[in-house]
Amino acid sequence: MDSGHAVERCEAAASRPRRVAFSLGWIAAIGLAVAQARHFTAGFRLTADDLEFHLAFLNGFPSISHHAWHIATVQGKIGHLALVPLNAVGDYYADIFAVRALIALLHFAPFLAAGFYVSAILRRNIALPLFLALIALHPLGYSHLPPTSYPMHFLALPVALFCRLLVIRLRSRPTQAPALEAIAALVLALCMLSNEYMLFVGAAMIGFEWAATWLRRRSDPTEKSPGLLRSRGFLADILAVSIAFASYGVFRLLNPSRYDGNNADGLGNVAAIFETVGKHILAGTVLPYLGATVFDNPIADVVLAACFGIGVFAVGLTSARSTRYADLGLWRRPVWPLRFTSRCPSRPL
Repeated sequence: MDSGHAVERCEAAASRPRRVAFSLGWIAAIGLAVAQARHFTAGFRLTADDLEFHLAFLNGFPSISHHAWHIATVQGKIGHLALVPLNAVGDYYADIFAVRALIALLHFAPFLAAGFYVSAILRRNIALPLFLALIALHPLGYSHLPPTSYPMHFLALPVALFCRLLVIRLRSRPTQAPALEAIAALVLALCMLSNEYMLFVGAAMIGFEWAATWLRRRSDPTEKSPGLLRSRGFLADILAVSIAFASYGVFRLLNPSRYDGNNADGLGNVAAIFETVGKHILAGTVLPYLGATVFDNPIADVVLAACFGIGVFAVGLTSARSTRYADLGLWRRPVWPLRFTSRCPSRPL
């Protein structure tokens, strides 16, 4: 008995430095996120759309509701019925620095949620390095990009991610909670209706989760879970996605888009579609903005940016080399998510 307690004490003592390093890593990551977010607290209400939202809010709720219905029916986007009032509130209260700071921090919430979400799917704790990578690569684009424009436009993504995290958590428990799962599925469907991006992001999330589940079940011959088509969770997720697409489609059919930037005329040009998607993805990172002009900024800003980059690299490398991430070998070779997912222990969804 004494030898067993001694072993436990030795293991606890050996793991203590790793726990301390892990906690310090998260503290440093949150500090770096706050330092990055401070740049996103200026430059609000620069677009004509935001000025319209602000004016509608000043004129009261009837003006907001009328404006939301007008934009939703003109563009054929049912999500504008919710996004326009939310953005109007955000634009109005953006006069207050505390609100702008809160909006900026909330804008980083999807990065944190995505880290935990991918970790839950892969069953590997890579939330910290992924969170760092996302905040380091995120640009301050101004123009028509949140949060300085459309300040509440991004809220659907973190809500959808946290809903899926909740569902994954519930389905991993021995006791079922169908009511909570149904509420989470309904919220996911509503989030998907916010815009076309969320429609495809939500569908991709469901596909990613069940592809990982299928690979895990294939890798474990003792797995006794039912097939996907007989799984209650799978059918519930498919139903949520179907409701979102059907609701969007019906509203779009009843209100064909009269907005040139939101019509289906170019769907036949596959090459242009892939080019547009690729450029949108690239423009969502800092990569297109890098170049010699970076050094035209004040030297203090350049030094601060360099320190930020070094901090992100140091914290990310330390977290990746810790034992919590050693099984992925993040610091030795590329990570292929589904390859490692297939090696994860099976647990039915």
